[in-house]
Formats: sequence, C-alpha cells, structure tokens
Amino acid sequence: MPYYDTLKTVQANIHKTTSCREHNLHDPISEHQLMKFQRSDGMVTFSQERIFSDKGFRLGYALHEAGVSRSQYAREAVRQLIPREKERTTGIVPY
Repeated sequence: MPYYDTLKTVQANIHKTTSCREHNLHDPISEHQLMKFQRSDGMVTFSQERIFSDKGFRLGYALHEAGVSRSQYAREAVRQLIPREKERTTGIVPY
C-alpha cells in the first residue's frame, strides 16, 4: 500500500498554499466604485410596485402584519395559494 505508507510519513507545512487558496483572489475595488455602490447608483433593484404586485410577497406581508406568519394557518394559506410542483426526479412535493 504505497499510498497509505506515503500518508503516514507526510508532514504538514503551514506555509504552503493550497490550490483552493490560490484561486481565492481578492478583487479590490476603487474608492470611487465603493462610493458609487454605497450610494446605490449602480445597484439594480425591483421597484416597490413590482415587489407588491407579487401575490406571494403580499400574502407573506399580510400574514406577518396579522401576527400569524409562523402558524399552521399561515402554512396552509401559503400551501393553497402558492402550490409547489412535484420534483421531476423524485415526485416529492417539497414543503
């Protein structure tokens, strides 16, 4: 078992970089880009109208505001309004 024998004699080298770490590159952004991001000039988001037009969001928001968002009632309401499709591979409906 040459592989096993090699593993018994290997010693750790804390100064050696792993292959995974070599690919973990930090991409510094300029100060201008950071300021632009923080001001949200470059961020693309959904409008308030689009968010509130989604029936799932509206239902979740209403249940939360009513204080019942973590109840069995809320779970059943979501299950009826937003039915989940069966998984193609297993045929299981995820809940």
